[in-house]
Amino acid sequence: MKQKDKLISVVVPTLGNDSLVNVIDALNNGSLVPDEILICIPTEKVSKIPSLIFDNVRILPTDCHGQVMQRICGFRESKSKYVLQLDDDIILDKNCLNYLIEQMIDTDENVAIAPIILNSLTNKSAFDRSYQNKAVKWLYYWLINGNKGYRPGTIYKSCSGDGVDLAKKESNVYELEWLAGGCVLHKKNNLILENYYPFTGKAYCEDYIHSYLLRKKNIKLFLDTRAVCATEVESYTTQKISSFIDNIYHDYIARKYFMKISSRKSIRIYYFYMFMILNYIKNHNNK
Repeated sequence: MKQKDKLISVVVPTLGNDSLVNVIDALNNGSLVPDEILICIPTEKVSKIPSLIFDNVRILPTDCHGQVMQRICGFRESKSKYVLQLDDDIILDKNCLNYLIEQMIDTDENVAIAPIILNSLTNKSAFDRSYQNKAVKWLYYWLINGNKGYRPGTIYKSCSGDGVDLAKKESNVYELEWLAGGCVLHKKNNLILENYYPFTGKAYCEDYIHSYLLRKKNIKLFLDTRAVCATEVESYTTQKISSFIDNIYHDYIARKYFMKISSRKSIRIYYFYMFMILNYIKNHNNK
C-alpha cells in the first residue's frame, strides 16, 4: 500500500487541555504519522496552547466556542483524503491509526471506523460493565431497553447506549449503530460540514446525533477491535452535587433533541436518569 494512499488529517477541538501534548506525541510516534494535526481552539484561548515542536501541527483559531463547531472548523480546513476526529484527551496506541486506515481502505463499503477505547486508569474497556451486580444489571437494561436488554453498540430505547467491551469481542470488526466520538476515522468526502449540534460548550449526546446523521447518509459505522486508544474515565458519581445536576440538565436537553430529530419517543429515558440519580446518591452516601 503506497504512503500517498494513507494521507490523513487529525482534527482536535480543545480549550487547551493539559493532556494535549501527550496526544500529539502519541500521534507523531505511531507507526503511521498524520500529514497534519489541526488544533481547533477559540481565539481567546490560543495562548493556553503549549509550545509544540512538530512540523505537522497547525493551530486553528476559531470564532466559535463549542466542541462540535470547533471540530467542524477543522473538518473544513483539513486537506487530506482521510480525516480523524480526536478528543484532546485520547491517547492512540502505536498501531491504532494504521489499523483504522487499512481497514478503511480494505473495505468496499462507505464507512466511518473507530477503535476500542480503554480506561487508562484500569486498562479495561471504557465500557466495562463486569463490576455490576447481575440482578441490578438485568433490571436496569430491561427498564431502559425492554426485552432486548444489554446490547452494546446499539442505541437503547432510552436513547442511551454502551460501547463494545473489549473483553467480549468475537471478531476484528463490528458494525454498530453508534460510535463514541472521541476517535473516529472518516473519508473527507463523507464529513458533515454543517453545524448539526444547536448547543454550545460540552457536547452531550453528540455521539448519538453524529452517528444518526452519518447513517442517514448511508455511511456504515464500524469498530475495529485491533485498533486501541485510551483515556481517563471518571465516574459521574465522583462529581460535586452542583456539577452533577448541571450535567444531568444539559444531558437531558441534548438527549431530548436527539429523540426529536430521530423520531424516537419513550418513557424509558426517565428510567435512565432515575438510575443515574439513585446510583449517584448511593455512592455519595457510602463515602
